[in-house]
Amino acid sequence: MRVIDIVLMVAIAAVFVTLCFGVWNMFSTDPKSASRSNKLMRARVLLQFLAVIILLAGFYWLKS
Repeated sequence: MRVIDIVLMVAIAAVFVTLCFGVWNMFSTDPKSASRSNKLMRARVLLQFLAVIILLAGFYWLKS
């Protein structure tokens, strides 16, 4: 298994975990859940961006 494969799997797992925390937080009745939900959404978007960049870098690296 190549290093880029492992890095991509870690990035996808991080996105999945953040998404799960966000869904779990939606069911929370905590007064701070709205703020936490917003922070989790921002983190998920950033992690998705990084995962796409890693994926594109992997495609570029494999092609060359």
